[in-house]
Amino acid sequence: MSLSVGTARACITPPLGASLAGYFEDRKAVDVHDDLHARALVATDGQESLALVTCDLICCPRDVLDRAKELAYLRTGIAPGKQTISCTHTHTAPATAGLLGAVQEQAYNEWLAPRIADAIQMAQRRLQPAVACWGVGSEPDEVHNRRWHMRNTSVVMNPPVGSPDLVRPAGPTDPEVGLLAFERADGTPIAAVVNYALHYVGGGSGLEVSADYFPLVEAELNRMADAPFPVLMTNGCCGDINNVNFRVPDPPRPAGDPWPQARHGARVLAAEAIKVWEQSLRHTDVRVGAASCEVPVPRRGSTPAELEHAAQVTSMTAEEAGMGLVQWWMEREKLLVAKLPEVLPTLVSAGHVGDVGWVGLPGEVFCEFGLAVKERSPFAQTMPIELANDYVGYVCTPEGIEQGGYETWLARSSLPTGEGGWKLTNAAIGLLKQLASQ
Repeated sequence: MSLSVGTARACITPPLGASLAGYFEDRKAVDVHDDLHARALVATDGQESLALVTCDLICCPRDVLDRAKELAYLRTGIAPGKQTISCTHTHTAPATAGLLGAVQEQAYNEWLAPRIADAIQMAQRRLQPAVACWGVGSEPDEVHNRRWHMRNTSVVMNPPVGSPDLVRPAGPTDPEVGLLAFERADGTPIAAVVNYALHYVGGGSGLEVSADYFPLVEAELNRMADAPFPVLMTNGCCGDINNVNFRVPDPPRPAGDPWPQARHGARVLAAEAIKVWEQSLRHTDVRVGAASCEVPVPRRGSTPAELEHAAQVTSMTAEEAGMGLVQWWMEREKLLVAKLPEVLPTLVSAGHVGDVGWVGLPGEVFCEFGLAVKERSPFAQTMPIELANDYVGYVCTPEGIEQGGYETWLARSSLPTGEGGWKLTNAAIGLLKQLASQ
């Protein structure tokens, strides 16, 4: 099959004053450190077409992404079920969902969906003959499980670095660096997709709009390849992963520079990706395909006594209730969760170019699920992509929920049961097998 690929970026930076997601309190943007973008890739083999999009957002509700897909379908003919739209998880982007203390930016969401569709439409318009290359590298030093068993038998997220009370990480990591790249016949780059299971790495004051470290990977790859091209930086399953080595104290940082950790992560990741790219075989005749399916996911809930207590304490301020602000917010979340359906109708997607498959999973997914997808995938190379198509919050394993810790606290940012996580995983594997058999 003769491969053609098109790519495009659409700016999705909000106006100043927008509420920013990612903290326990509402923050209003006062500046723009760097613009946010939706990056779209459209691929076709002449018979099938698909779209893969990354958005510089912390997450995005399904209704917004469904609208973007429908608009893109009307403009391009690419069916919504053959589109995967994911978020990078920057913590300094608009509050597309009203989580914890952030106020949902509904007007921004209305504006956002057509911008995502714009990126897909432009990418299709720019289709050109392409050569595909792919491969897998490894960068283990930038991924660490952030959940730790402590000497007091608790499991804690982000414990003190170097603490003598650390026992062992509570879960695995995934060091693989997945690459899917596209070139013209003369070898010049068209685009690249990079997949790595690392939670965001940010910087700054938290009041400046920023895409965090994700566009820095693009900048470094562009520099190394000596050419400008879009890089779709996709998150692997990294709901319980960050780049802090909790065994070793942090090195000193330059005074007044909040970005060295993000720059470092981007450089080493881009270096591994470019090495894989240089060593990859080139493929001109490849098939593409995509599919998606609805997955009903059971959510967790509170007991009547817990809801009664939550109603009581949230009728007062945190100070009046004698509670910390975070604890008070979590009580409020129990009441909000109780209003949601007991079974969440969500979506899983999958796609492939040649021997590279990917799946789109709708939340901040624990690493163990991503490893299971890779192990059971029929494709030679597989890229799990979290925060895609919808947002159901943290997707924790049954063991993780039993252990407790921040990621497991019941809230709109952590909804599924542990069994729900395996339902999503099994659905993703089923889609990959379906695509491989076609």
